[in-house]
Amino acid sequence: STPSPDSFGSSGAVGSGLGTGAIVLSPALAEKALDRLAGPLGVSREEAAYAVHEIVSASMASAVHVVTVQRGIDPRGFALVAFGGAGPMHAARVAQRFGIGTVVVPEHCGVASAAGLLAGDLSTDRVLSRLDAPDPEEIFAGLAAEAAADLGVSPEDPDVRVSRSVDVRFKGQSHDLTVGWTPVRADLESRFRDRYAEVYGIRQSGEIELVSYRVRVTAPAAAPPP
Repeated sequence: STPSPDSFGSSGAVGSGLGTGAIVLSPALAEKALDRLAGPLGVSREEAAYAVHEIVSASMASAVHVVTVQRGIDPRGFALVAFGGAGPMHAARVAQRFGIGTVVVPEHCGVASAAGLLAGDLSTDRVLSRLDAPDPEEIFAGLAAEAAADLGVSPEDPDVRVSRSVDVRFKGQSHDLTVGWTPVRADLESRFRDRYAEVYGIRQSGEIELVSYRVRVTAPAAAPPP
C-alpha cells in the first residue's frame, strides 16, 4: 500500500540561507514555529512536536484506510513504501496502525515523484458516462483514440497498452463499482458481483446496469541513456 506523496507533505521550517540548489533548515525558526503551538497549549516544544507528529500520522493512516480497508483490501498483506519529504518520518507509525510488517524506504525517496515522472510509463485516461450504451465497442474505440492522441501514439502500436473497464451498479442503486471490461454479459455480471462482495461484505443478486465506460492508454517510457 503506497499512500499518495502529496499526503506526506514536508516537515521542518526553512531559513533564509539558500545554498546552491538547496534549502537550508533552520532549527531556530522551527523552534519559533513550535512555540506558537506549545505556548497556548501550555506544553513543551517537544510535546507540541510529538502531538503534531501523531496528528499527521493519523491523517496519513486515514488516507491508507480509505484506499485499503474501505475497498475490502487487507493492508497487512502489503509492504508500505515511504516517499515524499517526510514520508519516512511517519511510515513506521502508519504501518503499526494497520499491522503492516514491512516498511520500505527507498534511496532518494524525497524526490520519488520527480523520478517517477522521468522513468515511468506515460498514461492517460478517458471516461464517458452513458447508461447501458448500445455499442460499447464504439465508445471504447473513440476513447482510446482520444487518449492515444494525447500521448502522440496509436492504439494499434504494439508497445501501447489499452485497458478497458466499466462502472457498474445494481439497478436502482446510486453507487457504482469499476470492473474490467468483457463483452460477455454473464462474465461481466460475475466480476461485478465478486467486486461488490469484496467491497461491501455481502453477496447480492439483481439486474445490473452500466454507467460509465473507461479507457487507459499507456505508452512505454523511453529507455534511459547508457
